[in-house]
Amino acid sequence: MMMMRDGPRYGFWARVRRGWQVTKLGIKVVRADPELMVYMFFSAMFSIGAFVVLMTSTGGLGYFIGGGEEGFEQGAYVGSFLSYMAVAIITVFWNAAIIASAHYRLTTGDNPSFSYGIRQAMKCLPQIFIWGLISGTVGLIIQALEGMKQSDNPAAAAVGWIVSLIVQVAWWITTFFVVPMIVIDNLGVRESMSKSPELFGNTWGEDIVSSAGTGIINFLVCLTIVLICLPLFALGEIGIGFGLLLMFSGIALSVLFFTACEAVNRASLFYFAKTGEAPPMAQKLGLEECANYVVEKMHKDGLPAELHEIPDGPPLVFGHLKSSNSKKTMFCYSHYDVQPPEPIEAWSHGGPWSGALVDDVIYGRGATDNKGGLLAFNKAAKAFL
Repeated sequence: MMMMRDGPRYGFWARVRRGWQVTKLGIKVVRADPELMVYMFFSAMFSIGAFVVLMTSTGGLGYFIGGGEEGFEQGAYVGSFLSYMAVAIITVFWNAAIIASAHYRLTTGDNPSFSYGIRQAMKCLPQIFIWGLISGTVGLIIQALEGMKQSDNPAAAAVGWIVSLIVQVAWWITTFFVVPMIVIDNLGVRESMSKSPELFGNTWGEDIVSSAGTGIINFLVCLTIVLICLPLFALGEIGIGFGLLLMFSGIALSVLFFTACEAVNRASLFYFAKTGEAPPMAQKLGLEECANYVVEKMHKDGLPAELHEIPDGPPLVFGHLKSSNSKKTMFCYSHYDVQPPEPIEAWSHGGPWSGALVDDVIYGRGATDNKGGLLAFNKAAKAFL
């Protein structure tokens, strides 16, 4: 899977396709390395812990210093502000850790240790702290704007909804790549904020599709969990209790999984935005499946076939037909992968993956380079049996 950025490859459907490929890659990475979900689990646990500690300590301190409930309320306000900032910093830290770990895996193909992401985040702790404060402050501003939606004045409520939506979208676009630039490129907050919009402009379609795709899949999975658990509610108190436990556990696991996928997507998109290509791991996507298919096809035709794993390379398929009468060996070499299909919009007959048969001609990516050639070798060898 190559991702190019020249000429017509900026087409809308090409962006949609690449965005969906990024989504599938994120799911594939997290499934292969579920340890990435632990980053998100720690992020949630540390955030809850910080919130509880700060709220109880500031509220209690206000109660004793302020002399009663009024002091407790004042302390609680301070605790709310401090806990919000603490949660923002904690969230940024663990996001940085998982993005660093995902980037390492995407670019090297190796599975880094859990401590790798933490070490990388610790190296840029000052930037993370500053960015956490900034993002937390903006979050509070957005919450204040959203609070206007509760106004009894319809005009004020409408203005609050519109302004908060505009600010959220603008903030998301402007800061999409800030954390990757901090933890991967080790840039400062100001430089990251200035460069992030430009990178987003290079990948806006892919960013939107991958984020929306991950969110939609997460929603559908959570909905499926709810529908599966609902019948348990008809079994009485035990069924209700078990159903709620199962529902909560399933939804929590789904949220952890797809939140980790979103972080992997961010790392993948960051690589693409800077280089114009998919990460090395993404370029190998589907090669194992294709190699296994070739082996299966050869076996069905009665041909010997072996699959050999090659370090830092695609799998090799090898077959050897021996003959007692031949003094020479004919060697047939071919590749089973294909070149990038972009620009997608330039394809006719249903697109690059349709395999449409029109007037005895097959239209599709790889029909001549080199699926057809590979199949010809296969059938020629079968003819000698």
